[in-house]
Amino acid sequence: MKFCPECGRPLVQHKVERHLRQVCLPDGEGCGFIDYGRFTLGVGGLVIDADPQTGERRVLLIQRNQEPNKGGLDPSGRVRRL
Repeated sequence: MKFCPECGRPLVQHKVERHLRQVCLPDGEGCGFIDYGRFTLGVGGLVIDADPQTGERRVLLIQRNQEPNKGGLDPSGRVRRL
């Protein structure tokens, strides 16, 4: 990333928390945006429900809307940055 997605000013490399990051420097007219990089956060869980009358057990799954395995069933997902 070369330009700030918030204000459009050029980003410069600056040390933040002991790491070099792309930063829109707040001195002058910059907004202070820090690019921490691109990452995804995986989540997972298993929800099991049992019918008290019949004893039948059910598992909650999600149907994938994106590749890989679009349309498949999965007990996990991903958190996206909006």
